[in-house]
Amino acid sequence: MMNTLQPIIRTSSIFAVLVFLACGDESAGDRGEDLVNFGTPDAQSVNSGNAGNGDTIMDMGAPNMPDASGIPGSAGMSGEAGNGGAAGSGGFPSFGGTTGTAGEPGMGGEPGMGGEPGMGGAPGMGGAPGMGGAPGMGGAPGMGGEPGMGGEPGLGGEPGIERPTLLQILSDDGRFTVLVTAIESLGIQSVFEREIFVTLFAPTDGAFNALEEAAPGTIEGLLDEPSALLDVLLYHLVAGQQLAETVVVTERFETLQGAFLDIEANDNGVTIGNAALAEADLLARNGVIHAISGVLTPPASPDIQRLNLIESLNAAGNYTNLLNVFDILEYTEILSTRGPFTIFAPTDAAFAAVEAENPGLLDELLNNEQAALKQLVDHHILSGSFSKAAVVLNTELLTFRPAYLSIVTDMSGGVTVDGVTLSGATFEATNGHIHAIDAFIPLIPDQQVGTCAMPTLIEGFGRWTGDTRNAFATQVSTCGEEAESREQIVSWTSPVDGFVCLDTRGTAFDTVLHVRVDECAARRTEVACNDDHENNLTSRVELEVVAGETYFILIDGYGVEEEGPYLLSISDGACP
Repeated sequence: MMNTLQPIIRTSSIFAVLVFLACGDESAGDRGEDLVNFGTPDAQSVNSGNAGNGDTIMDMGAPNMPDASGIPGSAGMSGEAGNGGAAGSGGFPSFGGTTGTAGEPGMGGEPGMGGEPGMGGAPGMGGAPGMGGAPGMGGAPGMGGEPGMGGEPGLGGEPGIERPTLLQILSDDGRFTVLVTAIESLGIQSVFEREIFVTLFAPTDGAFNALEEAAPGTIEGLLDEPSALLDVLLYHLVAGQQLAETVVVTERFETLQGAFLDIEANDNGVTIGNAALAEADLLARNGVIHAISGVLTPPASPDIQRLNLIESLNAAGNYTNLLNVFDILEYTEILSTRGPFTIFAPTDAAFAAVEAENPGLLDELLNNEQAALKQLVDHHILSGSFSKAAVVLNTELLTFRPAYLSIVTDMSGGVTVDGVTLSGATFEATNGHIHAIDAFIPLIPDQQVGTCAMPTLIEGFGRWTGDTRNAFATQVSTCGEEAESREQIVSWTSPVDGFVCLDTRGTAFDTVLHVRVDECAARRTEVACNDDHENNLTSRVELEVVAGETYFILIDGYGVEEEGPYLLSISDGACP
C-alpha cells in the first residue's frame, strides 16, 4: 500500500486547479533509492560524478538540487550530475524489503472444516511467502488442532520459490563470467538487481572467447574504455521482459543503447543480430536472459552536429508552448548554455489537452500565477543527462521541484513517469536529453511542515520524502550535538508489536534521527537517537514498539546548516 504524507493545499485557486493533474492525493512519498545515470561518459566523469560534457555512468548519491529560488544560481545547474549529495549514502537498495516483482501470493490451504480451532488450535498449513515474497494465504485452524480438509497447503502454499535476480543468474550459471566481470568493472551490479523489467541477450564465455580469438585484445580494450563497454552492454539490453515467444515473432527491438537489433527466426533457429540464440527464457524476478553465442556490436553512431536543449525543441517543431513558458520563466538561456539537464517535455498536444479540460488555465498561469507555473515546469526538469537507458534502469528520479518521479518499466517494455507514458521521441542534446510526453506529469501539492503542535501523519511501513528547509528549529536531541538545525516532525502509530527499523539512507545532508513518545515537545520523552550510522551521514534507529502506540519521529540535521530534502524509511523487523 502506498503511504502518503498529508499534503497541504495552497490557497491559490490556480494551484488548486493544477492538482487535477495529480492522481488522487498522493504525495511524493514512498520513494528513494540508488540513482543510475547512463550515457556516454567522458574520461573524467566515470568515477567522479562530474558530468562535464557527457553523462555519468553511475551516481550513487542524491542529485544536486537548485536552491529555493529556483534554477538561477543553483548548484544543481552548473553541470554537476549527482554526487553533490552525501558521498556513499547511496539511497535505498533496489530490493530492500520490497515484494519481488513476480510476487504473487502463494495459495494457501483452505480453511479446515468448521473453521474453528480444535484442541490446541494448530493453524492450517500455508501462509509462507509466495513467489516474490508476498505472503501466502494461510489455512484456517483445522478441527481438533489438526489441519482440516483443505488445511494442507494448497497450490503455492508451500514457501514460494523466489526467482533470482538477473545478476544472480549470471553469477551462478557459470557460463557468463566475462559478462559479470564487465558489469562489475562498470560498477553497475545494482542495476541488474533492482525492480525493473529488462531483457538481456547475454553472450556466453564462449562468445567472448571467439571474439578474442578473432580480434586479440578486444576484451581488455573494452574493459579499459568504460564508455565503449557501456555502449556494447546497452546494445544487449531491451526494455521489458521479452520472452522467447515474443522474440521469435518480432523483427527488431530497440535496444537501450538506442540502435535497433534485428531478429530472424527460421527452421535453422533464431538469430539475434549476428549471434545464434543458445538458450532462451532464463527467468529472473526482474526480467529475462537469453543466452547467445556471439557478442553484439552496436552500429556506429551517425556523425551529426548536436543542438542544445532549446535548439532541439525548436527543431522538433511541436514544443511551441513549452518554449514560450521557458521564455516567460527566463529559463531559455540557462537551458541553452548550462547543464547537463534532462527535460520531460510536454508537447503542444499536452498543452492543448489541459486547455480543453480547463479553458483559460494556461493564460492565467502565464500572466498571473507564474510561481505555480514554475513549480509545474520544475517538476519536469532534472539535473543531469538521463538517456532513455538511464530512465528505464532507474525506479525514481529527482526533479528540480524537488520531488521524486516514479519510473515504471512494465513487462511489455512500456515506460511511465509518474503514470505518464513516454511517447517514444528522445533527443540527445549537447547539454542533456529530452524525452517527449503527451501529458503533464502529475503535480503533487507541497508537503505539510510537521511540528509538535501539528505533526505530519504517516501510516504503516514504507518510505517518505520531505524537506526540512521550510521547517522550524524548535527541538533538540540527546545526540548529534543536540541537532540544532530545522526539523520535520512526523507522527506514526505502530501497527505491530516488536522491532522496527527507521533510517534516512539516501538523504544528502548529515541527519540526526530522534524518536519521542507521549509528549512530542519534551526531550525527556526521547526513546532513541542516532547521528551517524556506521560513520556516514545517514541515521538509523532500531526501535522496540507497541502496537497502537504513537511515536513522534524527528528528522533533524547535525549542524545549523544541515538541512534539505530527506528520505525516511520505516520497515518491519530489526535493522539488518
